[in-house]
Amino acid sequence: MHQIGARKSIADEAREAHLHKLEHANDEPEEEEVGGFCKCLRRNENGSVWQRMSQHAYFESTTMLVIVFNAFWIGIDTEWNHMTLADEETGKLPLEPVSTGVENFFCVYFTVEVFIRYLSFDIKKKCVFDAWFVFDSILVACMILETWVMVIVASLMNADSSGGVGPLSALRLLRLLRLARVGRLMKFVPEMAKLVKGMIKAARSVIFILIFLVLVMYVFAIIFTGTFSDREVYPLTPYCDDEIAAGLNETDDCLEEGEFGELGQDLFATMGDSFMSLFTRGVLGDNLDETVQAIMDQSLLLMWVFFVFLIITFATLLNMLIGVVCEVISDAAAEEEEQESADLLKNTITDAFQEIDSNDDGLVCETEWMRISENPKVRETMEGLGIEPERMEERLEQMSLMLFADPEEGLVQAPEEEPEDADQEDRSGLTVEQLIERLNDMRPDQDANALDLELMKAQVTKDQKLFKSKLKKVKKGLTKFLQQQKEKEEEKIRRREQLLAKACRGKNQGGNGPE
Repeated sequence: MHQIGARKSIADEAREAHLHKLEHANDEPEEEEVGGFCKCLRRNENGSVWQRMSQHAYFESTTMLVIVFNAFWIGIDTEWNHMTLADEETGKLPLEPVSTGVENFFCVYFTVEVFIRYLSFDIKKKCVFDAWFVFDSILVACMILETWVMVIVASLMNADSSGGVGPLSALRLLRLLRLARVGRLMKFVPEMAKLVKGMIKAARSVIFILIFLVLVMYVFAIIFTGTFSDREVYPLTPYCDDEIAAGLNETDDCLEEGEFGELGQDLFATMGDSFMSLFTRGVLGDNLDETVQAIMDQSLLLMWVFFVFLIITFATLLNMLIGVVCEVISDAAAEEEEQESADLLKNTITDAFQEIDSNDDGLVCETEWMRISENPKVRETMEGLGIEPERMEERLEQMSLMLFADPEEGLVQAPEEEPEDADQEDRSGLTVEQLIERLNDMRPDQDANALDLELMKAQVTKDQKLFKSKLKKVKKGLTKFLQQQKEKEEEKIRRREQLLAKACRGKNQGGNGPE
């Protein structure tokens, strides 16, 4: 009774959650093949006009085009409309008044766009939890400050708004923040998002490789600086100004102020010079032949030391860095594809179930699963997960057996209520979340790992123990049955012998009587 009550409560919760989801779902509006942007403005019971407008593909695409155009315009404005190019007499910029109109267009469009997205929230205070909305709102506030507020302040102060308003002129740099909007391209270009996420995940490994690179450079900088520190053996190339100040004649190889000597001791005169020379000429390989020749002219041993440094850094660490970044980005891309496949399966199954769930109980029984599996979109998703089209029916039947074969593990049973119709029967089933979770576990495109093998081994061992225990019960029952049959046969034989013996005694007594 306790188990039945628990199953009833779980089923009630599943049903209530499903009904609540159906009542408050904001589905996308159905669109006809011939329709434009105005069709999304039609009100229906599934969502407000602002929600449908903000989620419409035309609105999102238009916004993205304006963002890209704004990024190009910032470059054009920086190159051909800079304040240094203003007319000396009038102070007018080269692209005015076109630039002013374009800036106001961007400001108006992005302000309206943020306002529409704000109105699309059912609960307005939840807008602070939308990261993209908060980010865009901050950028729009900066744009309004630069485009409108600064112009008004400039007019009140009788100043030139194009050149800034005294201390507020630095605020024109806020326009550079608009370039951050280009980050929204990741929403429309998934490959870019995968690349950025891969770079973020690779940051930890890259940092450790760079730390190791700095340590190697530090060790070799000490070696080279310490070796070339003897100025009697390795004199530095003199500067011309120093020779003149000392009252000496200028030599042919003296250096002008700011120049850098080309001798080995000049490259490694101090720790700072050694770090710079090892990084630019060793790690990056700039002027490598000149560097090797300069070191070899001073010391053959240090030339081989420099070659060891090249092998460790230029040939090993840099290639290791590239390999780590490529591997992490590849893993991140695989995770993104895996997540996209899981989300696609979840959305497809959920939509298909909402279409066929006529009793609104929120549970998927075996019959409903068969109807879900007949949905063309579900079959297309299954093909994308690795199920062969020619074996689709076989695989779906196998999935059905694995999904609903064991009612004791994770299966939610419908409450035992009296059916309204005579034909209605008690059913059991899985919630949509449980169904999707099990389908993800059975996806054929997933590789088996050591944990899966151990789980299978444990299940096989459990089944073997269960099978052996049942065999023992059967053997015990058969042994008992055979013993009973044997005892019955022995009892029959004993009775038959008794009857025969009794008949023989009666016959003998009759034959010995009076003639």
